[in-house]
Amino acid sequence: MVKKQKPKAKPAGDPNASAIEAGIRARLRGLRQARGWTAETAAEALVVGVEAYRKWEKVVGGRNPPLWLLPRIALVYNVTLDWLLTGRQSRVAVANGGPLAT
Repeated sequence: MVKKQKPKAKPAGDPNASAIEAGIRARLRGLRQARGWTAETAAEALVVGVEAYRKWEKVVGGRNPPLWLLPRIALVYNVTLDWLLTGRQSRVAVANGGPLAT
């Protein structure tokens, strides 16, 4: 008699989490490239190791920057946390003339 294996449970949470995380990493790379910075320059500006920074930009198989570092990243690149996390800016930031207000 062959036992049926139970399907592995998917982790709870947002089903779009991986797409959101990949978006953060792609935005990091775009911000750095828009400034003409190397990964070394970006890592130095953020006071982090270059290998860690490179992992944050790697869309497939990469890692996200630590949560505590997101405000520093937003400050260095002059963007809002809303934009860094979602690619969209909040209405409040636009109304207040935030860095991405047009």
